[in-house]
Amino acid sequence: METLRHPSNLVFSQHRIAGHPSHKEKSGLHGVSPHRESRESALPLRRICRGRACPRSQNALVSRFAMDELSKQVCKWERNRNDGKTINNFGEEGPIVMIGVIADDLTGAAELGGVGFRFGLRSEIHTRFERESSADLIALDTASRSCPESESVRRVSSAAESFQTLAPDFVYKKVDSALRGRILAEINAMRKAIGKSRALLIPANPSLNRIIRGGQYYINEVPIHQTGFKNDPEYPCRSSSVVDILGTTGLCPISVCRVDEPIPDEGIIIGEVSNRKELHAWAARLDETTLPAGAAEFFAVILETRGFQPIAFGGKGDVRSPDGKESGFRSAGSTEDFRELFVCGSASESTERFLKDARARGVAVLSMPRKLAESGSKIDEAKTQWLEETLNVFRVKPRVIVAIDCPLNREPNIAERLLEHLIRHVEAVLERVKVHAVFVEGGATAARLMERMRWTRLDMVREFTQGVVSLLPHGHSRPVVTMKPGSYVWAPEISGESR
Repeated sequence: METLRHPSNLVFSQHRIAGHPSHKEKSGLHGVSPHRESRESALPLRRICRGRACPRSQNALVSRFAMDELSKQVCKWERNRNDGKTINNFGEEGPIVMIGVIADDLTGAAELGGVGFRFGLRSEIHTRFERESSADLIALDTASRSCPESESVRRVSSAAESFQTLAPDFVYKKVDSALRGRILAEINAMRKAIGKSRALLIPANPSLNRIIRGGQYYINEVPIHQTGFKNDPEYPCRSSSVVDILGTTGLCPISVCRVDEPIPDEGIIIGEVSNRKELHAWAARLDETTLPAGAAEFFAVILETRGFQPIAFGGKGDVRSPDGKESGFRSAGSTEDFRELFVCGSASESTERFLKDARARGVAVLSMPRKLAESGSKIDEAKTQWLEETLNVFRVKPRVIVAIDCPLNREPNIAERLLEHLIRHVEAVLERVKVHAVFVEGGATAARLMERMRWTRLDMVREFTQGVVSLLPHGHSRPVVTMKPGSYVWAPEISGESR
């Protein structure tokens, strides 16, 4: 039998889902969907091999050698799935898996898509729901964080109803781990749309030292309202109390509970978490009446409780060029025809550090001309000069960083205007230069770029670290797009700190 490769250009390893129920079993959240028969008839082409593996290394995407091969493998992968053929090396088929995730921004959707990929699930990120997808996990970005509450509710309700047509094994509401957005309204809307009596919200990420204890939110043991989140331009944090941060809603009761306490049968329960053990304890309390909601680590623990086994984050050197030498993700040390473009639209402290370090290493950082932050007749001239400078640098250097990186004035909508200038600049560069890899900081920046390029469906192809993931626009061979939330840091192999 011909070896079939996953789109990440790596052969599936013989990894199995420990204790995963057979197709004859039916149970609640921790088993196979009771709607399996209807989903098999409605979606006969969706199939997953028993214990299908995430690649042992997820590091090998953006080498020059891998790029063209990747396109061929994605096409082969789709063709074999659509032909209903077996998709792994040892010919086993197993239970259908379909998981739906709804997130209020793109990087949040991508973060959970990366978690699914880590657990061996074929994951896609959608900015527009596409039912014909054959993915095991679809993470849908509703782009609702900045919407009025009524519009956020409408979008989430519509998304939840769309997922229900796929009879998913379960759905999950992704929320910002720092509790920004219309969280309670969206959770309540999703809960009602799928017919659940309560929701369990676990926003803590203890591995990132983001915990909830005594009803208070801490980051590195500092109350959240004393961290950089106090300066968030849209949702400035003024208290460490999770109830104060989230606000109240008259739509359903809100409770904050420890894991050893009884929980209500209705409403939204916010679970306190200080460590991974408590995440597992909360996951064990989920049942068919409960909508799970929260951050990435709770989602990962739910997958573990369902029998999926995680694969370690990818290491270096697993994809090799034709000459047999290691071909890593970054282009450092390669010839100049492999190009990387970094797009920095975030104003976070981590972005400032990244730009400072990049300049110190001699990387080309091309900041937006300050004239674009002003009103005047010379804006077009400044745009042209910035574009010409970027193109000229790409002729001699393989890595270029473009960033807003200029002081904001008090003009109305200035942040929105600068972001639009940045995205149009990136679009112009991509039209003129063969860029193999694009790295984007910040959810708003990533979402605007995907919209501008009309990329509404993306295949997950690598997870560097939690929240730092690479995706390939569906049906395209390049560029691979790596994104992260603005407050996260780039993995060392991306930033160059590991060199």
